[in-house]
Amino acid sequence: MVLLFRPDDFMDRITSEFDDVPAARIFDVGKATDDNELAMVVIKSSTIEGDEVVKTVALQLGAAGAEGRNRLTEAGLTVVPLGGQVQIAQVKLGSRAQKSRFEQSWDIPAVKVPTERPTANWSYLPALLLRVGVVESGAAVARPDGKSLKFGGRLGGDCTVGLVSLRRKSRVPCPASTDPKARDRYAGAGTSHN
Repeated sequence: MVLLFRPDDFMDRITSEFDDVPAARIFDVGKATDDNELAMVVIKSSTIEGDEVVKTVALQLGAAGAEGRNRLTEAGLTVVPLGGQVQIAQVKLGSRAQKSRFEQSWDIPAVKVPTERPTANWSYLPALLLRVGVVESGAAVARPDGKSLKFGGRLGGDCTVGLVSLRRKSRVPCPASTDPKARDRYAGAGTSHN
């Protein structure tokens, strides 16, 4: 049932959607990102109480072709490399970076890049095959009275369920048994039989 609403959940168990790269490569990732695509950045800091806060934030970059630093600045984010670490120096007011909830003076421990993995829509294939197999096999569903109701509108295999008589314009019940007397009783009422 989970596959119907989150097909990527199954694929996430096999392979992750993103890989972490060191924050020192943020400008390379910024340059390699396509037009108007999202750059996924992990940022962290600590609260006044001393609790560490880590969150992944997406930043939409503009047109491709410019240097990574320029694309980040155009999106409203200025970062400064400090040795092996990268820190957010400035977040421009009203920019895409501010709307994405970047925080000034937070550290950037990693940048996430998409992996080469199959699409999550492949998980719909087993569900589709299962559905086709059930419908094509005409699997029977047990009823409380011991008879079987087959998919495809047949009751016990002997007549169409709920057939409307064209002569009388009324609903004609279908016999639930293979009793010849019951068949003869409904034969004149416009019910089709196998």
